[in-house]
Amino acid sequence: MKSDTKKILVIRFSSLGDVILTSPLITALRNEFPGGNIDYLTKKKYAEVLRSNPLVNNIIEADDDLDFKGLKQLKRHLRQNSYDLVIDAHNNPRTFYLKLLLKAQKLSFRKYSIRKFLLVRLRINLMKKLPPIAQRYINILRPLLDNRKESENLLPEIFSDNASKQNAGIVLGGLNIPADRKLICICPASVHFTKTYPAEQYAELINRFDENTFAFLLTGK
Repeated sequence: MKSDTKKILVIRFSSLGDVILTSPLITALRNEFPGGNIDYLTKKKYAEVLRSNPLVNNIIEADDDLDFKGLKQLKRHLRQNSYDLVIDAHNNPRTFYLKLLLKAQKLSFRKYSIRKFLLVRLRINLMKKLPPIAQRYINILRPLLDNRKESENLLPEIFSDNASKQNAGIVLGGLNIPADRKLICICPASVHFTKTYPAEQYAELINRFDENTFAFLLTGK
């Protein structure tokens, strides 16, 4: 399979955090298919976080308000690309439609929908023993991986260009954070209330760190 797979498509429409959490999946793909061409399909508003990733060959940007007409056009484009392998890291009705009739090997993310329903609606937690979400994305590739142990050590990464790094430096410089502090960034908000960590528990977490060693930066819109 490794020698035959040349064109690979990864699909994850949203959200920002999940797109970032698929970065170990991309690394595992590149390790497994070093000469392959990896395309990544996501919404336009999340494409920027992938733009500087050197392991992604091409980003396919879907409209943020993708309707059925746009979905059909997108499907036509994907069929023309003749992919050998499609990795569906979203696994919803839209991605199911896009994968139909594609002549490629298809692997999909396992969502554990029933367990999520029980947790959110009934407070019955059957998800405690599941791997971290980034590892679950990597696990999509289990049928393909030669070295699974190596893939278990991969962590999410955010790549940026020099201009972004310079802008970040300017922002951080204006905050008067001591240069010897290790910086930890927290994004406390979520589109879904059920995915938002309570503010008091964020405070408890932050207070566990030595303030003479660490500095925290909270981001939001």
